[in-house]
Amino acid sequence: MISAVSEQKASTETPHRDQAREDSLDDIVFKYQKKATLNIDPITQFMSKRMQTNKYELNKIFSTSDQDFHILRLATKSAKIPNNIAIICLSCLKIKDKGIKDLSESLKSHNFLKSIKLNFSDCHKITDSGLYYLSEAFKRNTSLQSINLTFNGCFITDQALERLGKGLKRICGLKNLHLDFSACRNITDLGVFCLCQGLKHLTRLQTLSLDFGECQGIVGKIGFENIGQALKRLQSLERIALNFYKCRRINNDGLNYIGESFQRLISLKEMSVNFQSCYQISDTGLERLCENLDEISLLEKFYLNFQECDLITDKGLQKINERITKLEKLSSVSLHLNWCNQITEPGLQKITESLKSLISQPKVIINCTRSRLLAG
Repeated sequence: MISAVSEQKASTETPHRDQAREDSLDDIVFKYQKKATLNIDPITQFMSKRMQTNKYELNKIFSTSDQDFHILRLATKSAKIPNNIAIICLSCLKIKDKGIKDLSESLKSHNFLKSIKLNFSDCHKITDSGLYYLSEAFKRNTSLQSINLTFNGCFITDQALERLGKGLKRICGLKNLHLDFSACRNITDLGVFCLCQGLKHLTRLQTLSLDFGECQGIVGKIGFENIGQALKRLQSLERIALNFYKCRRINNDGLNYIGESFQRLISLKEMSVNFQSCYQISDTGLERLCENLDEISLLEKFYLNFQECDLITDKGLQKINERITKLEKLSSVSLHLNWCNQITEPGLQKITESLKSLISQPKVIINCTRSRLLAG
């Protein structure tokens, strides 16, 4: 379940009940663990590290059941929990919404958190209710500067994204936001729309990562329109990553909304866009997406993935070339176009030579195997 490891060996003396508030989080959790006579899972680790500020940093929790979070909730009632929390639970099938509720209650009682990272990848018993609880906790933690949430493969729907958007919009000072809802197959454009209603209020955001890979309910137009509207208001963004890998219903419609937002991203330095296996995207969509790319004058790193988009040709490649070769600060360009079988060697050679001739001399990576057989 939960075990504690500290930099210094814990005292063998049992602290008096009146001294509980002075105990470290390690000692508190250890006592609750011992009192509950829990079986310790060898892969479960609970590590805290004393920082110079006399705070505690919770680096990792590998948890196997809701009971772990219940103990954590009891422990944090009387302990000083850290400014930064990271919890990683991979494929923990015993973690359910009740565990997330206990965790959220712990967060509500400590509103000085600066950073939180929660990874519940492939915890298939987590549903909308779990995200509801977290969203309510975020409303109390308005001092947060960094949020990293992964619910890959969980049973999350549009309703949960609506609640999350409402929770996030209150954290006006948020600087870094990473949301991974890949393989949440019940999410649609409506969910993206609802989430963006909250995102557009985060005007101090510097890093934004949205992962909706394999969300087959996303078609694009409505979702992209609202992503574009939100991005236009986030002029402090320095890094952005958008992932719609294997969202196979996406076509050219709506990509212009994202492209139009680029002219407002005056601080952007790094961009990553992934539409791999979105088979319906053609040269038209690529042109719409890159239409205002040259407006991002500070852009240094550019990553574009349209692998398996077989409708893209040399014409689309030329449109990219026309835009990115106007960016004077580029230091790195990665174009992934494997199995775009209509792209030719002359087309690849032209864009490669253009990029290498730039004054900034960027590192150029272009992958374009035009046949699966050759790739094998």
